[in-house]
Amino acid sequence: ADGRKRASSCMEIVEISSLLELDREVAAHACIIFYRFLNQLTDASTTSASNVKLREAALACLFLANKAQKIHKWKRLEHVLAAAYKAFYAASKFDEKSEEAKNWEK
Repeated sequence: ADGRKRASSCMEIVEISSLLELDREVAAHACIIFYRFLNQLTDASTTSASNVKLREAALACLFLANKAQKIHKWKRLEHVLAAAYKAFYAASKFDEKSEEAKNWEK
């Protein structure tokens, strides 16, 4: 993943975090986890790094940072996915029972 894609993913993390009304520190923590994860992949091997879906990795990092924060009760995964869907596909509505939602859970 090149620098532009990583930065774009971090901007998406910030947008989703804002939609969830999380503190900015949670978004910052998620970006740090995201960068560290990608750096570990890059150091380990180039083939595994190219197979990573950045949006999925960014969402996982946001969820982890969300669960790690101690100030407020963390948001459930369904809420994180709904906010991500709203950020990625603004014109569509997220339905937990849809086939797309089931694919995200895999």
